[in-house]
Amino acid sequence: MKVRTKFKYLIIAGILLLLYIIYTLTMRYAVNRALTKESPMVFSAAFHDGNKGTFTYSLSNGDMEKISEIPLRWLSYNEDRSKIIGIVWEKEIQGIAEINIKDNTFDLIISLDKINECSEKLGLKKMEYNDFSMDFLYFRSPRYYEEDYTFILAGNIYKLYKENEQWKMQEIYSYEHLMYNYFVDKNNKNNIFIEAYDRNKVGKQDFIFTHDINETNEDILIEKSSVSSSDEDGLADISDDMTKISYYSNSHICIYDVGTHKENKLKIHYLHLMEVFDTKISPDNKYVFYTVCETPFFYTDGYKYNFYVVDLKTKTRIHAKKWDWGDEFYGFDW
Repeated sequence: MKVRTKFKYLIIAGILLLLYIIYTLTMRYAVNRALTKESPMVFSAAFHDGNKGTFTYSLSNGDMEKISEIPLRWLSYNEDRSKIIGIVWEKEIQGIAEINIKDNTFDLIISLDKINECSEKLGLKKMEYNDFSMDFLYFRSPRYYEEDYTFILAGNIYKLYKENEQWKMQEIYSYEHLMYNYFVDKNNKNNIFIEAYDRNKVGKQDFIFTHDINETNEDILIEKSSVSSSDEDGLADISDDMTKISYYSNSHICIYDVGTHKENKLKIHYLHLMEVFDTKISPDNKYVFYTVCETPFFYTDGYKYNFYVVDLKTKTRIHAKKWDWGDEFYGFDW
């Protein structure tokens, strides 16, 4: 009798496990199919086989199209998603540039020499190109800012604009600790969302807060576990409508609702010899993309990137792509 009872329980457990597997596969298929309707991502990369540049990428089927031979680092879309802006740091050309998505034309907005001319007037050090490294904390993260531009330089945010056909720079925000990243509020250009690190804090030292450039007050929205020491440009993202913020904290991919001030822990993802480097919210706020990077012993072969997507409604996750060792990525936007 006991044997029959145990056998019966095993059959029930097996059926439940089978139903769970079928349900999981069905939900993943549904997410992958729905992703065909989403806009492609853009990223810049240098692959282990020598191919490098800026690409559009479909998360549903992995289709990739090179739109420029030149990688735009820390790239981001403009509001109508017709252009992307980024840092150019190649032997032949350095500065801030943009690519027109419609015809894939490349345009250098301002050269490194011109940026140095502006920055030296503000007492900042001159930047020089180096084949082997770039000061990631010094010059990065350009953004469109109405008719002008913003970027991080020397740990602060500067506005880049033209006056009487001459380039000028103006500091619009200064932070005494480490600023990872920032996002200009599309509904209020004076408001900036900032992801930063405060070395004087105990425990959770990473923060996401808002700051009005005309005021001194800072409104802390999120306190979270620190990002990887290898990822100086942060991993948070804010949705196009400025209502949601994505990030990784305490082993969870999270979404923060700016209106209700509530955190939603979407999916748990434990990391062992791995790090989360990026999160991006889809244009329609339905999905979160994030990267998990496998780290080899002694970092001899670079990282191995993995692409994941989570459905915000069902919390279903798919593993969209595993790249090769040595494939290096310089920036993402969606």
